[in-house]
Amino acid sequence: HREAGPSHKRTNLRSLFQQRGLFSNVADGALDALEAKLRPAQFEQGDVICAEGDPGGWTFIVVAGEVEVLKTAKDGAMIQVNVLRPGNWGGMMSLLTDMPRMACLVARSDVELRVLNHEDLAELVETEPSLTMGLLACMSERLGEDAVRRGFVKSVPLGRWGTADEIADVACFLASPQAAYVTGQVVRVD
Repeated sequence: HREAGPSHKRTNLRSLFQQRGLFSNVADGALDALEAKLRPAQFEQGDVICAEGDPGGWTFIVVAGEVEVLKTAKDGAMIQVNVLRPGNWGGMMSLLTDMPRMACLVARSDVELRVLNHEDLAELVETEPSLTMGLLACMSERLGEDAVRRGFVKSVPLGRWGTADEIADVACFLASPQAAYVTGQVVRVD
């Protein structure tokens, strides 16, 4: 495996910033300033990046790999509510509101992030006004996605997402001899 040169990494980050057009109106100089402030962070599969309730103070963009976003349900079950992939930003709410982390983030695979701390964000917002609009567009998109998820969860009788194990248990039962008498049924697992 050969390391990419600096120009390849710059192009890769730039394309991640502009993914889905959220940073399309941000000046090139502002994107350069953002890129200069981002610090690399790597995690191995299964690593906890941050736990629900941890102090915030930093946000990140996923460069490579996948990050599971897990919330603790009322009954204590850990429920996956999202998966962040390259180009997705995470941790923005706690960064801007100075609230504790609202979810647990776990590396679903080997993950490479670029991290931006609160102080650097404050400086960038002050010196690069066009960048503020790009970050607000990211937050707006994320809040819209979260609202759709919350609306769906309200329609689920238990008031939470089902876990993969719970869904697998139903599938295993239906494939087992114990389900021999179950025919022509729709089993809603939600």
